[in-house]
Amino acid sequence: MELYIDTGDRLTDDLLRAAMPLWESALSHLAGDGTVLAAGEDTVEALLGRMPEAAVVLVTYRNEGYLTSPLHKRLSETVLYAALPRPVSLPAWEKAVLTLSAGEKKHSVTSVSLQLFPEENLVRLGQKSVRLTDREFRLFSLLYENRGQAVSKSALTAAVWPDGVDGNACEVHMTHLRKKLIPLLGDGAVAGIRGKGYILK
Repeated sequence: MELYIDTGDRLTDDLLRAAMPLWESALSHLAGDGTVLAAGEDTVEALLGRMPEAAVVLVTYRNEGYLTSPLHKRLSETVLYAALPRPVSLPAWEKAVLTLSAGEKKHSVTSVSLQLFPEENLVRLGQKSVRLTDREFRLFSLLYENRGQAVSKSALTAAVWPDGVDGNACEVHMTHLRKKLIPLLGDGAVAGIRGKGYILK
């Protein structure tokens, strides 16, 4: 785990640096080899541009209008994330870190910073990545675009084999795809639903 603190307020930075050793174990578990970023509402976007691998993002805000911003919404949907008001209350921050730790196991694939690189057929999550074949990547891309919803076998087949396919090629490729994704996303991230197709949870 790497830790980077720049909230835009020196006193807040000093306070968080002093408290971070108390939370180091929990944050290390959450972030793995990624970065824990503690930022301010005015600094977070620029910092994320420099460290897109951030696995845990903690934000201090002065104005509650931040909670309705597109950035707040995006972060809440893509990374392990907490936002708390200034002045910083250490009990509140400790509670936020513990809440992230408790909720981490419940996090679905759709709410973490999953990245797709079509030019390389690469899927990345934090510091881990897996390379897929062309067809596996196209199958996964379609599931990712419809994450949380079942995609029928016919829709998958039409997208990946537009000229038609014989036999059970879709099932075979899905089996290979699911096995390849286990080290990255865990077992069961892609599931088959009888009569409905496949779903990326």
